[in-house]
Amino acid sequence: MVKQQLTDLIFNALESARDSGAIANLVEIPTPTLEAPRSREHGDYSTNIAMVLAKPLGLSPRLVADAVIKHLPSQKLIEKAEVAGPGFINFTLNPNWLQDLLRRVAEEGDSYGTFKSSAPQQIQVEFVSANPNGPITVAHGRGGAIGDVLASLLTAVGHNVEREFYVNDALNSTQMNNFGRSVHFRYMQLLGHDMGSDDLDWLYRGDYVTDIAKKAVTQIGSSYEKLDIADPATIQKFRDIAQEGMQQEQIDDLKAFGIVFDKWFSESTLHESGAVERDIQHLTDRGFTYKLDGALWLKSTLFGDDKDRVLLRADGSPTYIAGDVAYHKAKLDRYDRVIDVWGADHGGYIARTKAAVAANGYDPERVYVLLFQLVRIMKNGELVRSSKRRGNVLELRADLVDEIGKDAARFFFLSRSSDTPLDIDMDLAREQSSKNPVYYVQYAHARCCTVIEKALAADITIPVAATTDLTVLTTEQEVDLIKKLGDWPDEVRYAADSYAPHRLTHYVRDLAGVFHTFYDAGNNEPALRVLVEDSSLRDARLVLISSVQQVLKNALGILGVSAPVRM
Repeated sequence: MVKQQLTDLIFNALESARDSGAIANLVEIPTPTLEAPRSREHGDYSTNIAMVLAKPLGLSPRLVADAVIKHLPSQKLIEKAEVAGPGFINFTLNPNWLQDLLRRVAEEGDSYGTFKSSAPQQIQVEFVSANPNGPITVAHGRGGAIGDVLASLLTAVGHNVEREFYVNDALNSTQMNNFGRSVHFRYMQLLGHDMGSDDLDWLYRGDYVTDIAKKAVTQIGSSYEKLDIADPATIQKFRDIAQEGMQQEQIDDLKAFGIVFDKWFSESTLHESGAVERDIQHLTDRGFTYKLDGALWLKSTLFGDDKDRVLLRADGSPTYIAGDVAYHKAKLDRYDRVIDVWGADHGGYIARTKAAVAANGYDPERVYVLLFQLVRIMKNGELVRSSKRRGNVLELRADLVDEIGKDAARFFFLSRSSDTPLDIDMDLAREQSSKNPVYYVQYAHARCCTVIEKALAADITIPVAATTDLTVLTTEQEVDLIKKLGDWPDEVRYAADSYAPHRLTHYVRDLAGVFHTFYDAGNNEPALRVLVEDSSLRDARLVLISSVQQVLKNALGILGVSAPVRM
């Protein structure tokens, strides 16, 4: 929160300088950015806001900087503010903020870094939403990690968030029918029937099909073996068996990955309830549909789409977008804001989805689509192409989570921005060294726990931050560590506001790095060890260690990664 407090002070100073006439031409105030100066002699934080505003204001950067400093509100945070170089403003903070920060971490504990919003929204994050005819893939896993952590971030900043999986079980009937027929094929084989050659275009060949068929044999025995698969009713029976079995496998796979959805929304319910039909009529009543070549079209180009879209085919059957339009209408009736996490191959659906939302009378800005790029798995320096169970598609659980563990999988998925392609090095993910980022971070947490454990074993009472003299924490390593702890709430807010969960993995790696520097320095310089003879210094450092452990735990908790006590 220190950065946010300082940002607010600069913003207020700019407003005051404008109102006083010192920078009267200032119309719009941009959000100031803060960085740590390269040299400690230049203070704790620096901003280039004066240089950003100089050109549009027609003033020299130093003149703008002087105006900002002159109009800073009266406060206790800033000890010194001065202009440097071409117009940087350097801030030296009151040393008391370091001690106050550690006390705040101790006081807030698990809630440090979270917020209570004055205007909480009902937000839905919809992600993964894999078709119910196959297991969760590695590609789905990246979207799963992004969506799950984004939901946690939005909760952390005070919103009411629901995680939803959209089950595409109404359309693509040919695919789902073939999936049901495939389960029937394996079911009959398991009962001893000769089904002939497996060389069938429609047959799903993954081991998961046989797994579902085995469960069917266990549940229903041979009671369905005389049913005629040519009968649509039989196909529907086995389609239901196949979908139920596949959905349970998807639930189990996602749970092993650390994801539990609040709601599984079935597309078929939209059609069965008449919602799709009603929505099409609603769009027609609003004058946004027309007929052409026997089909019913949505005038989506009126709302920014590149072409109009078919809602009803000439035979009267609804298209996929018809269900999607009704689904987004249902979502916007339930939530203030909806976030869709889609693979990059769905980028072309954004304009048509927002156009449909607008045609239905909703603000399209209430819908945000977060696209994520492809992910590749590398092993022994080579690209992994084949699955253990599917052949051509890598499964999240069998091919990744079971290989490197949930923690490494989630951390690596979130190690880069969603708009950047990602390679996961399986060998690196297994390595127990500082080269492995998740091991590096978890080891920092375990080290903190070990120090606290050693103190307790030596009958040293862990001190209370509120009554401990923390002014003795003055070394470069200690101050750097406290500053990094102070960045955590700002990182949470920024990551939530910008839909950028990958920022958290960057933060915890940086925090772990600063901590390891502090800890390792103690091995070479006895004066920097934690459990020293000087009880005042020892107690202050134990408070610092406890604070690092708490923040790492909080951060890893949002990431859905475990915080081990020993490693």
